[in-house]
Amino acid sequence: MTSKDILVLDNDECLGSFATASLMMTIYIHYITNEFNPPRGDCPLHEHYSNMVYPYMDKFVSYLEKGIARPYLKEFIQYIHQLKLEGKIKKIVMYTAAPNNYGWVTFLSKLIPTYAGVPLDFYDVILSRNHTVFRRNAYLKSLSMIDVDTSKIVMVDDSPQNIVQCNATIIPVTKYQQHVDLLEHDFIETIKESYHPLVLNTIKTDTETYSRSEIDYSSDTELLLVICQLDQLFSH
Repeated sequence: MTSKDILVLDNDECLGSFATASLMMTIYIHYITNEFNPPRGDCPLHEHYSNMVYPYMDKFVSYLEKGIARPYLKEFIQYIHQLKLEGKIKKIVMYTAAPNNYGWVTFLSKLIPTYAGVPLDFYDVILSRNHTVFRRNAYLKSLSMIDVDTSKIVMVDDSPQNIVQCNATIIPVTKYQQHVDLLEHDFIETIKESYHPLVLNTIKTDTETYSRSEIDYSSDTELLLVICQLDQLFSH
């Protein structure tokens, strides 16, 4: 039996309900930083935009604490970090179908470790939508681009049906769709007064376009169950 040493983690609706946090980043870029200069020639677009919101990291962390992060996410990430320190995990990969055009995935790869209190280089590899294949109305993930020997891989995902057939061990979790109203978060107070109408209209349009779950997920314990499974898989 091949030893497991690579852990792959999905993002949205798996580790948290990040859709409105992504909207929050867009608002910060356009209405707070007010920084529309193009990136330097040696600075990728996704790094340029994600760097613009790093100074406001504490606002995003507090938003995660209000329920955007799945319950026990902090303990989950800390547990995985400890496995890495012990040499039981060699590589941690973020693999999401979300686009990274404006740096959201890059930013999230720093936000999650910050929230959990682990080093910012927690993730060894970041894969986003341009590393997927769109087929049958879904973005399919191929784990063979991480390692040709997919039997070494364990992946946690809320949409296991979108992982291309392989020999990896897949740990499915239920979708986490906790909604936390952006208007109830104090980040609105940091926005220049003149921009308030535009911001409120942006949030209103987003709310009308995308349905939000009314379910309360505060008692969710999925990540604790995943920890138990990882404990067995990476026990070597």
